[in-house]
Amino acid sequence: KPDALRTEGFNYSETPWYDHLMTDPAFIEKLTARWPAFSEKITEIVKDGGLLDRYYQQMEISERYDNEKHGFFKDGLGDEEGEELDIIPGDHSYQDEINMLKTWVRERQTWVKEHLAELPDQVAKVTFTAFDEVVEVQEIRKGKRLKGIPKAPEVEGYYFTGWLTEDGQEPTIWDSITMDMVVTAQYLDEETTSKADHLFFRLQEAWVDLNGGSYLPVYKTTPASAIIHTVLWSSSDESIAEVSASGNVTAKKAGTVMITGTLKSGYQADYLLHVYDGNVQPAVYCESLEVAEKTLTIRQGESAQNPIRMYPEGQPLKMPIIAVSSDDMSVAVVDTCLVVTGLQPGTTIIHVVDYNTDCETSFEVTVLPAEGGLQEKDPAAKALDVLKRLDQTVRPEEYTEASYAAYANILGVVADRLQNDTMIPALIEELKQRVFTAYSRLERAEP
Repeated sequence: KPDALRTEGFNYSETPWYDHLMTDPAFIEKLTARWPAFSEKITEIVKDGGLLDRYYQQMEISERYDNEKHGFFKDGLGDEEGEELDIIPGDHSYQDEINMLKTWVRERQTWVKEHLAELPDQVAKVTFTAFDEVVEVQEIRKGKRLKGIPKAPEVEGYYFTGWLTEDGQEPTIWDSITMDMVVTAQYLDEETTSKADHLFFRLQEAWVDLNGGSYLPVYKTTPASAIIHTVLWSSSDESIAEVSASGNVTAKKAGTVMITGTLKSGYQADYLLHVYDGNVQPAVYCESLEVAEKTLTIRQGESAQNPIRMYPEGQPLKMPIIAVSSDDMSVAVVDTCLVVTGLQPGTTIIHVVDYNTDCETSFEVTVLPAEGGLQEKDPAAKALDVLKRLDQTVRPEEYTEASYAAYANILGVVADRLQNDTMIPALIEELKQRVFTAYSRLERAEP
């Protein structure tokens, strides 16, 4: 049946205030108490000889003339596939419609009467806890979604990794809730959990306008395999610029400060931030780019940064739109923080361009064998090692969900083939290139 003709189930409005009412025990109690009187009035309307039948008698003559002029009525209700349904086959009269309405109301009345006691059970309670303490309780109509995911309490010495339900699933705001559940905050002991040990900034020097300006640095922490990547931020002079817990800097007055990021491992890195008055000295576009080193040598599996510098110096510069690429991604890959990771021995050229101005520069990267050397493997196994090292540079949360899903899907298919098939070298190289192409199409998520 179309939804409009179903008589079973508690049908709820989607308006927010209705949700609040139907999860309020006091309201449900009053609704249940009032139903018998309300049902009695409905019976007076739909009983034989009741209000509906009396209305029909008043309109009977008009109905006959209407049918003569316009023909009989067809309901035209649609089903889930969009096809029209004749609930009463063929042409039918106004009396047929009245009878159908009376039948629907009576069936609906009967269902509600038989299931009214179940109304309080239509509410599910979701309890969020941390270290056996209740953080938040949400009362939700069954079949509806979570109202949100609460912020987990910060506990000294522990690192929050996420929420898990009793069956080990991570809840989302899209989940349909059908029963009471307990969701527990998951923590790891910071002392024994792997931590990022390097922090790289895309720009070692940045500018922000005093007139409503703010700056959120682009940065990278490594290794990607670490569990804890938390950065604690500080400003050398908060009267000039304040920095939030997320690293966003707000300009307060003209001047220069050092913004420092400290990892849980104790590693620190900083960048210079100039706060300027754009009404006095407007910012200009970059005129040229340089990298710190024109040649960079790293070992297989290692990462290193080759910082960029923008010119002219000594005056405010507009934020660049940096794009990077590697001529041979099987040798080394690079991200927009100019962090280069060696994948296999060889040489490649890294290109850097500012899309705002088309300023560009490049440098050569030489990747040496890992210390101690690598055991010689067949071509498929060697290709698989390269792809695994490539994947270790990727942190899913840094990219849009769609682009990461496309990359991960291709990587999974290729890795499975490399492990299970015997292939000629040309096909192995083609498969590698498919993954490199997907990697190059990863789109950064908004900070």
